[in-house]
Amino acid sequence: MLDIKKCEVIITIAEEKNLTRAAEKLGYTQPGISSIVRKIESEVGFPIFNRHHNGMTLTKEAERLLPQVQTIIANYKSIEETVSNIKGINEGHINVGSYSSMSITYLTSWIEGFNKLYPNITFSIIEGGYSDLEEGLDSYNLDMALLSRQPWHSYSWTPLIDDEVFAILPRDTKFPRKSVTFKDFNNVPLIYHEKGSDPDVERILAILENKGIKPDYKYCISFDRTMMSMIEHHLGYGILSELIAKYYHGKIKCLPFNPPIYRKLGIATRKDLLHSPVVELFIDYCRRHI
Repeated sequence: MLDIKKCEVIITIAEEKNLTRAAEKLGYTQPGISSIVRKIESEVGFPIFNRHHNGMTLTKEAERLLPQVQTIIANYKSIEETVSNIKGINEGHINVGSYSSMSITYLTSWIEGFNKLYPNITFSIIEGGYSDLEEGLDSYNLDMALLSRQPWHSYSWTPLIDDEVFAILPRDTKFPRKSVTFKDFNNVPLIYHEKGSDPDVERILAILENKGIKPDYKYCISFDRTMMSMIEHHLGYGILSELIAKYYHGKIKCLPFNPPIYRKLGIATRKDLLHSPVVELFIDYCRRHI
């Protein structure tokens, strides 16, 4: 019913929200793309787009159809790369989502080594917080994401490392022990990330709440560097993983939790997506070079 060209039309109009821009992007005339839309709606038996004076949006029925359309396009691209791989061309493109800490510590060296083996492979690296990466996977904009594993995950998972979580204090803080407990955060000024960017720390904060421990939630920030600067200026404590904190060790004090707390880092991919050989090769390369 819906071939790849019709699927591309649906996706492009949904993204552009404008028939003229979608036609230009796909190389159609406006009458031509209008004709395709009418054929699609005739075939499926319901309207695909709401027409407004300022553009077009998907109908509720089409929104239910959208994930399957995205899967068709993603699998088609994978098939194209597989055919190229069989022919020995070894060309392809990988969209990788990653925490910035993973990019700096691991991803750049992995790409360097992988490109020596497969010089024609190109990459797009999209960095962000957890919710950004999860959204990228769910919308099929990412082939893979380097992030921490969560209980609600339905992704395929390739484990990489356990990353210890630390309490971050000003460097000259006179602390009586070499580790911290949850009780040490009671009434302490806390610098914390905005909700959705770090579920591992949010889980620790939820434990504090359940134990009746109440930090002074003083400052909400978006970036790790901002947190580090604020801690340097004695504005409060923070909670960060070793991968992030190690780049600031000379300026702050890192104390482990007792007992230790870890976040599990790895590679997440969609289970319903047929991955190209290039993506599978890169995932295997990352696993072997951790």
